[in-house]
Amino acid sequence: FLYFYSIHRLQDAEEKHHVIKMTEHFYFRGHLCIAMELLSINLYELIKANGFVGFSLTLIRRFTTQMLGSLALMRHHRVVHCDLKPEVSTVMQSGNEFNPRYLQNVLLRHPTKSAIKVIDFGSSCFEHEKGTRHGVRYV
Repeated sequence: FLYFYSIHRLQDAEEKHHVIKMTEHFYFRGHLCIAMELLSINLYELIKANGFVGFSLTLIRRFTTQMLGSLALMRHHRVVHCDLKPEVSTVMQSGNEFNPRYLQNVLLRHPTKSAIKVIDFGSSCFEHEKGTRHGVRYV
């Protein structure tokens, strides 16, 4: 249920903050089901389709600006994502050793555009929660 409340809090009617949009929710046989907007490929798939050449500095700036917008919204609502990876920017800029997991929590809204959405709030928590989630301590 925490996932639902995190996503519900982060709904942005104007879609200015680049967080996945929940389209509806319902219960089926006692299970909460959440429907989300349909998005395109993740950043790993994009860099793979680009022959692992990397992204231009302009594109990295666009992605970073959008990610910071989503982080600002999360901060405003006191939601901690817990699974965004800071290695994304490092990998894209310097060609460091690369793990595809680093690029899977950010998806393109459309395959030919640079607009992104942050997804995967399954490990998220609220700032006031103390201790651990899923056996991992988050700061």
